[in-house]
Amino acid sequence: MGEAAVSAGLVGAPMVITIAIAAVSEFVVPVQNEVASVLRIIFLILASVLGAYGIALGCVGTLIHLASLKSFGVA
Repeated sequence: MGEAAVSAGLVGAPMVITIAIAAVSEFVVPVQNEVASVLRIIFLILASVLGAYGIALGCVGTLIHLASLKSFGVA
């Protein structure tokens, strides 16, 4: 399905890869379904606007956010 969309020129390959990774990640932690949906939409927008740079920017932003979180007050 993704190959047909890319060959038709409807979407780019980075966008298909991003959606596939986000869809697979939903099954890893099914309790956090809403978070995965929000992240998928954010990555989808970044990939459609900026392409591969958007995906990289989203990953860096996500990693920065995860690194800044405190667990039970411990850095």
